[in-house]
Amino acid sequence: MTKFLFALCAFFLFTAPAYAAPAYAAPAYAAPAYAAPINSAFTGPRAEVTAGIDNLGRDFNYGTAVGFDMPLGDRLTIGAEATANDFFGRERVLGVGGRLGLAVNTNLLLFGAVGYEDYRIRGLNGLRYGGGAELALGRFSYAKAEYRRGDDRQNTGLVGVGLRF
Repeated sequence: MTKFLFALCAFFLFTAPAYAAPAYAAPAYAAPAYAAPINSAFTGPRAEVTAGIDNLGRDFNYGTAVGFDMPLGDRLTIGAEATANDFFGRERVLGVGGRLGLAVNTNLLLFGAVGYEDYRIRGLNGLRYGGGAELALGRFSYAKAEYRRGDDRQNTGLVGVGLRF
């Protein structure tokens, strides 16, 4: 019986380290060294071209915009933009404004915008507000859909494509 107990103790003594986790084992979940925020595809300088319809389909609208968006946490962005619409036509419209966006996921940004517009022909100046969605098509490109409403009760629906730098 003594030999049996001695053999049993020796067995557990030499096999116990095999049951322990090795010192080099990685944890079950290791966070990456740097995890990019969700809104990283929607920050930095941008330039875009747009086309759309004004006043329920009565007028065609085209334009361009440049802007800069900054992160405001992991999901929010804040930005400024300058717009020029119908710049070859009689009713040139220049505008400046800002926008606040929420990154729903890594490819979709929902935003609200407010700004000021100056109309050449109508002599109207005033507030513009609206909202839209921006879809990241790649690392440096995006597509967008936007609705704008001005103080003059002009409704505008726009679609556009742009580049981020």
